[in-house]
Amino acid sequence: MTNDIEGNGGLRWGVKDSFIDYVRRSGGSVEASEGVEASDDGFVFPRTADDAVLDPVSPTGVACFGGRLRFRAHAGHLDVVLGEPEVHFGDHGASLHVHDLHGDLVELATLQLGGAFRRDDGALDWVAVPVTLTSAGADTFGGAYPAYTEFEPLSLSLLPAAGDWRG
Repeated sequence: MTNDIEGNGGLRWGVKDSFIDYVRRSGGSVEASEGVEASDDGFVFPRTADDAVLDPVSPTGVACFGGRLRFRAHAGHLDVVLGEPEVHFGDHGASLHVHDLHGDLVELATLQLGGAFRRDDGALDWVAVPVTLTSAGADTFGGAYPAYTEFEPLSLSLLPAAGDWRG
C-alpha cells in the first residue's frame, strides 16, 4: 500500500481503464469530488464511519468510503456516478456497492478478497483484489459491459477502530 490510503484507511481503484479511456477520447470528463483523489493507479476513496468488524480471514459488516466519481460524455447521454463506495463483508464473500446517479445503493461488483496482510500499525491491507461486475453493475454502466466482466483490481487498507478488531 502506498501512503495515499493509509491512516484511517481507504479504497484505491482504477475502475476500468478502457472505460476511462473511452470517456476521455470522446471529449467527456472524469470528475473526482468529495474527497476522492486521483493516484497513479486509480482513484482513492477515504474511509468514513462504518460497522466493519475486521478479521484478517473473515471480516464482517460494511466498510464505508467517502467521495464520488462521475463520468460524463456525449452531451450527458453517458452519465455514470460511483459514489460513496461500500465494501460489504459476509459469509458468502465480499461485494462492492456504490451510490449511482440517482443516489440508489447498487451492488456493483463481487470481490475475491483472499487473506489480508496485517501491517505493524494494526491495519489490514488487501492488495490487487479481483473485481467482477454484477448485473446491477452492468446496468450502472448503461450496458456497456456485461455482467461478469473483470474490472481493474482494487486495494483496501482498513485500520481498526477501538473494539472492531478480531484475530
